[in-house]
Amino acid sequence: MFDDWARRMIKKHPKATVLHIGCGLDSRCLRVNLSETRWFDYAYSDVIAIRKKYYKETDYYSMKNLDASNEEELYSLPDAESVIVVLEGISMYLTNEQMAQLFRILSEKYNDVHILMDVYTEFGVKASKYKNPVNDVGVTMLYGIDSVIPLLKGTRLTFEAEHSFTPDHLVNELTGFEKWFFKFMFTGKMYRKIYRLFELQTK
Repeated sequence: MFDDWARRMIKKHPKATVLHIGCGLDSRCLRVNLSETRWFDYAYSDVIAIRKKYYKETDYYSMKNLDASNEEELYSLPDAESVIVVLEGISMYLTNEQMAQLFRILSEKYNDVHILMDVYTEFGVKASKYKNPVNDVGVTMLYGIDSVIPLLKGTRLTFEAEHSFTPDHLVNELTGFEKWFFKFMFTGKMYRKIYRLFELQTK
């Protein structure tokens, strides 16, 4: 979903700069056809140090250190008129106040902002305490969001749409039990109790 969305946004806004905040070791920068799109991957310094062993920077692609909870560092994001922001797997590590700060700064810095972000719900965070891969790397606190709208207060960002992490056209390629299982577990009301996918944009 994130890759398809990024491709669509780049095609629709070819002069926009892509900010992938919390990129980890993700290879989206290679999977999405960049052409001449400016793309910045952001993560903690130790993660970026590892990335640089496997990825090469170019005139259009850069890897930068960033603590997304740090106000000063957020203001150092690159100048641009329009940005496409990927926030995958990061919101659950930031408090609601820190997420609101991120939205506010993006809204202040850029005239045109397009965001796709995933979140755990409050229920999803509670459920994750019993079984979640992040528990194995020492993460002790996660944060949930049931509604993103209160976090947009005081910004120019608005809620645009909610998406399914598993689009119908992909589920429909499955058959039999697999199709039923994916529909039950990863789409609709069942999945939305745990995990949500929000698209935001400036007014």
